[in-house]
Amino acid sequence: MKKGIGLIGFGCVGQGFYDIIKNEGLDQFEILQIAVKNRKVRTAPEALFVYDAFELVSNDEIDIIVELIDDAELAFELV
Repeated sequence: MKKGIGLIGFGCVGQGFYDIIKNEGLDQFEILQIAVKNRKVRTAPEALFVYDAFELVSNDEIDIIVELIDDAELAFELV
């Protein structure tokens, strides 16, 4: 059974994490949602992106949340 992953942040590290999951044969994981601040063209499908990180926290399909943002206060609140 796949583990659902939610990413919070899609900068250099978040995008690198996404690429590793997608390209390295880690089929036991599936990235279900990615929370970001701003709308712009990205290297992952647009359907994955949400603009409120709290959506990930309340998503029952997500088993693991990976927080990769540079806002320590928001990260603390989310965790």
